[in-house]
Amino acid sequence: MSINVETIGTSLAVQHYVGEVVEKDFCRMVSTSDIFLSNGRTQMQVIWELRVKPVNDNQTEFTNSVQSHPTEDFLTIIESQGLTFEQVVKDRQQIVEDHNGRETPLFAESIARAARG
Repeated sequence: MSINVETIGTSLAVQHYVGEVVEKDFCRMVSTSDIFLSNGRTQMQVIWELRVKPVNDNQTEFTNSVQSHPTEDFLTIIESQGLTFEQVVKDRQQIVEDHNGRETPLFAESIARAARG
């Protein structure tokens, strides 16, 4: 298990990842994450996949993919706020893309440092 605590947008996320697939070139982690919003707490399922693929003898491609799935509680909270699921998805997509865009190069560099020994 890996626990990750981070701020994504204005929400605090506590992610409890369990490795479903853990191989040298592919890792699939699944979490039922606690999400702390300005008006309460809910949960969301997060699936995080990391993949490394050789491009040539000197280069490797790193892919970082994150999927989020709402829980029934999450859907109830957004409905109580007068929001549609489609609105929330659109807003969260931009926030997560920005977050991942900044985080992915850091993961890649960390992996490269470890590979160099």
